[in-house]
Amino acid sequence: MERKVISSDRSISSHKPEDKKYFVPVKNHPKLFLMVRSTETKSWMYRYYPIILLAEFFHLKVRHTHLNTE
Repeated sequence: MERKVISSDRSISSHKPEDKKYFVPVKNHPKLFLMVRSTETKSWMYRYYPIILLAEFFHLKVRHTHLNTE
């Protein structure tokens, strides 16, 4: 089901709970979403995906593991 983006307070209240939780994007904020749960709860969610290379990730993981073993 295609949901309309959130552009005002009124559009927030128009989203009703369904069987499963769902996310609604916020206009002009590509990483901000309204999460609507089946329990009638609504929450804001900011999706943050840091962009790092896989090699950097493994380097940080090894460094973190090394620091925790000392």
